[in-house]
Amino acid sequence: MALIDAPTASQRWPARAGGIAALIGAAGVLVGCALPYATITYGTDDPTHPSVFNSGFGGNTLFAAEPLAVVMFTFVAAIILLTPTRPILHSVAAGMLIAFGIQTFAFFFGYIGLGTYSDSSNKGSIGIGSVIGMVAGLCVLAGGLIALLIRRGSPRKNGA
Repeated sequence: MALIDAPTASQRWPARAGGIAALIGAAGVLVGCALPYATITYGTDDPTHPSVFNSGFGGNTLFAAEPLAVVMFTFVAAIILLTPTRPILHSVAAGMLIAFGIQTFAFFFGYIGLGTYSDSSNKGSIGIGSVIGMVAGLCVLAGGLIALLIRRGSPRKNGA
């Protein structure tokens, strides 16, 4: 028994492309969290290289819950896009990816401020984790946009 309004193979490619882009973005979020988001030197001390997963400050590792939740829900949304389900589920998954992509980009963009901040006792520079995280957020966003926008422009069966 076929699903009602199940898309044809030619109509599923935008959703699949969006799902693949989202999975790449989810992996990038994990990499961005593991790598240092900044290099910070306090006074004359050796520089520290904090990451989202290892901030070096007690209690700050709870901030890792946010990107881990994004990775988990991005994975679920990508799986929905990669499977032949109702178009409404694909639209909901695409919307989730758009929201998560914007949020993840902003999350890692915020760490740039910490990396570039410097005063008389504190010198900082941007780390690779911030850049990878922002690019990963854009991949998740692109996955949602591909799945939603290209799907909207595709022809429907029976002229409906």
